[in-house]
Amino acid sequence: MLKMIIADDEYLVRDSLMNIIPWNNYGIEVIAGAVNGQETYDMCMSLKPDILLTDIRMPIMDGLEVAMKLKEEGSPAKVLLISGIQDFSYAKTALDVDAEGYILKPIKLDELEATIHKIVNRIKLERNTQTKIHELREQLRENSSFAREKFLRNLIKGIFKDEEEIINKVSYFDLPFKSGNLYIVATCQIDRTNTDTWDSSEENKQLLSFAISNIITEMLDNYKAGISFCSDENTFIIIFNQMSQNINKCPEICEEIISCVNKSLETSLSIGIGRYVNKLAQLNLSYKDSMSALQFKFYTGQNSILDIDDINCITDVEQVGGIPESLDTHSVENELSNYIKLGNKELALQILDDVFDNILGFNNVAISYVQSLCVELIFIISGSSSQLDDNITDLAGSRTETINRIYSMSTIYELKEYLQNLIIKVTEHFSSKYIQKNTNIINKVKDIIQRHYPEDINVSRIAGEVYMSPNYIGLIFKQETGKSITEYITQTRMEAAKELLKNSSSKILEIAELVGYDNPQYFSTIFKKYYGVHPNQFRTMHSG
Repeated sequence: MLKMIIADDEYLVRDSLMNIIPWNNYGIEVIAGAVNGQETYDMCMSLKPDILLTDIRMPIMDGLEVAMKLKEEGSPAKVLLISGIQDFSYAKTALDVDAEGYILKPIKLDELEATIHKIVNRIKLERNTQTKIHELREQLRENSSFAREKFLRNLIKGIFKDEEEIINKVSYFDLPFKSGNLYIVATCQIDRTNTDTWDSSEENKQLLSFAISNIITEMLDNYKAGISFCSDENTFIIIFNQMSQNINKCPEICEEIISCVNKSLETSLSIGIGRYVNKLAQLNLSYKDSMSALQFKFYTGQNSILDIDDINCITDVEQVGGIPESLDTHSVENELSNYIKLGNKELALQILDDVFDNILGFNNVAISYVQSLCVELIFIISGSSSQLDDNITDLAGSRTETINRIYSMSTIYELKEYLQNLIIKVTEHFSSKYIQKNTNIINKVKDIIQRHYPEDINVSRIAGEVYMSPNYIGLIFKQETGKSITEYITQTRMEAAKELLKNSSSKILEIAELVGYDNPQYFSTIFKKYYGVHPNQFRTMHSG
């Protein structure tokens, strides 16, 4: 029997909930009733119920806070919330604490019983899954229905064309198919597995595949909705029958499958749903649709349910798409290269964010274009390090390895995360490696300016003296000092002019030449712009 605690500060509500529903029929025993949030929490921690049915508004501690604390403590209790107020913030918080349901007062018994039925099934399924994983170790050694699955794989691939031949094989394999009924094919694919739970050993790969297959089969059996089989260890095919379509359950069943796989196996799963067909020989068309729909996972991310009816394409996804015209790849290349060489992580990541925001804001960009653009960004990152005579292979791997990883990723979000991590590694590498070197270079530039400001000094001449390109020396100087080299030259000249005006009797013409200006009028213009007054006025203001 499953154990349940009912919590509500109103006696009549609590008593009604405890007695009006035949809990035994659901395999549930009500072990306690609580009158406030603190008592509810304490009871849950000591009695460890399987289900908590609680009102939200209660004294001392509300139901949402109880649910949050139970989640923090790692309590496995399934929480079903009751509220007398229809409040969006309550519903949102209910999602945050992984509540199994949110029911409004006055409580409708049929709604409550339906929700309880789902929760009980979920608990049983989760408990059975762990037990069956152990049992599957033994089942792996036994012969399975290879011939049946081979037939199903060939059927959805369109190898069989003759309807009568297919019906004969369906009868032989005792499959619940009838010609003329409506069918839909859905394709489930593993997105990502928690590597802490499932390592890369072959045994674990097989166990995970069997466990997911078992969850899908049980879910379909619960609804009498169809059959499933493995296409390969990462792909599972569902053939939904007419009953599932009569009650419009396909999307809901897919959602439950994904939720159960997420929670029980810590694995994400996406599902593509094909179109209706009414002949068994046409199942391959629905299968192709489901595979086409799945490719849009590249943009929707993991744990997606993609129905071909919601997508304006049933052919090759890459035939749809274009290139965002607003994306200036030349500008991106220059800016990203500069920020990487400077070790400026924040600005380099901002460039990357802008690129991906641009792509996601443009409908139906071809997947091949996104992948090619990511490869180009890898070349920029790698090329930036080469320009500084540095090798980042230890950080990023070889170009071949990196490109292979780019094309192996199934969603645009994985691509972005991968490039973000790479940029962080490379910029932090350059930042730590060149911080002292840059400081020495900046000091050398300042010294050159201090010694040569009376002369015709400029960025190109300074760059030549420190053996760097004008662009790069300008970038690191600006990053370190907040000023351009030209601004710093002007600052140095103006400070020298100020001292000469205060401490010498030299004419303005002479002072202009002494600080590097051939044209005294231009010198006066710059001085006034810098200090707000003409040189003669400045001298008068500071004369003894």
